[in-house]
Amino acid sequence: MKAIVIILVSLLIIVNASSQERTDSLQIKNCYLQKSETQFFIGMICVFSGTAMIVVGVTQMVSNLFNDSYDTYRFIFYGGVALDLLSIPFFIISSENKKKALSVVINHQSVYLPNNNSLSIKEKIIPTLTLRLTF
Repeated sequence: MKAIVIILVSLLIIVNASSQERTDSLQIKNCYLQKSETQFFIGMICVFSGTAMIVVGVTQMVSNLFNDSYDTYRFIFYGGVALDLLSIPFFIISSENKKKALSVVINHQSVYLPNNNSLSIKEKIIPTLTLRLTF
């Protein structure tokens, strides 16, 4: 009885494993490129808005050095610095996704097979999916 249960469970696992949807490498590449562009765009928004906040904060802090609004502009300055620092991970992740998109490539590879009738070799081109891994 245990053997039957184990066989049925293993068949269910095999059916689930073999029924996974196959994705095209071009689709994967486009997905990584889209992610990279989105993350780069978010990083640029953070850099530009953070730099604008720093400029506004510094100029207003200098002009209102002895007023009560000095603290308000100081917090605007700190917020700009925080936004600039927040953009760094977006640029790093964008670069990694771009590298992943460039590492998935459809290629072809030549395989040399011997002919059956003679000692010559014929070339057969086989399409391959190349995935470059870098550590």
